[in-house]
Amino acid sequence: MDAIRENIPLLLQGIGTTVALTVLGYVFALVVGTVMAVARVSPIPPLRWAATVYVEIFRNIPLLSLLILISFGLPDVGRACPTSGAACWD
Repeated sequence: MDAIRENIPLLLQGIGTTVALTVLGYVFALVVGTVMAVARVSPIPPLRWAATVYVEIFRNIPLLSLLILISFGLPDVGRACPTSGAACWD
């Protein structure tokens, strides 16, 4: 119990970060989803086709495959994701 009591500020900070990232993710998804929905019903054919392709790609590729592609594919094109955020320390 002492370890928990000592780390309460870190735990609260982690909860705050989690809530902030969740809200940010919801807002981002709402914006992207709204833009894609408007583009899919657009009278402009190239815009409608681009939105349809985007939606179909992300609808039909499993999430784990996308995560692996991003994790291992981005360094090949010169962009790297920091992995320190996903690490666990004692």
